[in-house]
Amino acid sequence: MYKKCFLWVATLAWTMLIFLLSSQPAESSAAMSSSVLEQLLKVLPVIKNLSPDVQQQVVFWLHVIVRKMAHFSLYGVLGLLVYGLHKTYGAGGIKAIIRSLSICCLYAISDEAHQLFVEGRGCRLYDVLIDTFGAFFGILVAQGFLRILKKKQ
Repeated sequence: MYKKCFLWVATLAWTMLIFLLSSQPAESSAAMSSSVLEQLLKVLPVIKNLSPDVQQQVVFWLHVIVRKMAHFSLYGVLGLLVYGLHKTYGAGGIKAIIRSLSICCLYAISDEAHQLFVEGRGCRLYDVLIDTFGAFFGILVAQGFLRILKKKQ
């Protein structure tokens, strides 16, 4: 009972977090990922030794990677939570994987559509794909974790 309640609350809170992050105007979103990038550049001092042109290209691509990893990570956690919910209700095997992945994919589509109404943001198919792959990874992690727990019992 407590597991189900916890997973429902965590899943709803996580979808709200994704929605709030998607509701940020493009400038705010870019500023957030830029601050993450600044921290990353502090631990990669080798970039300072590159020529300015190469440095600019590296920083550009690192910024893209930071933004796409945010998509992947957020939906990875969502996939883990949704799969966990399915398992608490007794769904198993490929059925639980397909249902969980479908729910996450539909949420990713709705999230991208929602961004059409946010200043400076847009709807991108490749973001839906990254989100879906992230969710699939989260589902696989959850499945692996549950198998390890099952073996220990």
